[in-house]
Amino acid sequence: MRNNAPFYFDEMNGHNFEHFCAEVLRKNGFGNINITRGSRDYGVDILAEKDGVSYAIQCKRYNGKVGNKAVQEVFSGKSYYSCDKAIVLTNSYFTEQAIDTAKKTGVVLWNRDDLCDMYFAYQDYKSMHSRQGSRSSDDKNTDYRFTTAIKGGVVLAIAWIVIIIILVFKYACQ
Repeated sequence: MRNNAPFYFDEMNGHNFEHFCAEVLRKNGFGNINITRGSRDYGVDILAEKDGVSYAIQCKRYNGKVGNKAVQEVFSGKSYYSCDKAIVLTNSYFTEQAIDTAKKTGVVLWNRDDLCDMYFAYQDYKSMHSRQGSRSSDDKNTDYRFTTAIKGGVVLAIAWIVIIIILVFKYACQ
């Protein structure tokens, strides 16, 4: 866990966070990654496979703790999509009730620490291969998508800051 690094994913909207998570999963060996539609996704944001196992993954970009509802939704979505395992992936942590339900249903919980570990495993991989000069065009394309997801979150944060500044000046000048 590396908590002292800047985490741009905290500033992303839900859509950009899902794409960010998909790229982190891709760089950690997952394949056949599909992001489901925003509505009617049955509690699953990403479908993926790794080592012959299919995964139903719900992504939660939260400021507080993720509750029991996310665990219940992805557990149900796992059956709907006929997946082997269900995961809730978040930039935050989980409530005790969510942890208890996950243990009883077999849902895997990946919290902020797990996401950071996967992110840094990718960064270490990227760093190692760039020093060796053996990056493939697929790595470069994924880097572009990864960077685009991060930039989307930063642009959204800057837009909110500008709106707040405008409102402050508007009311200060009255």
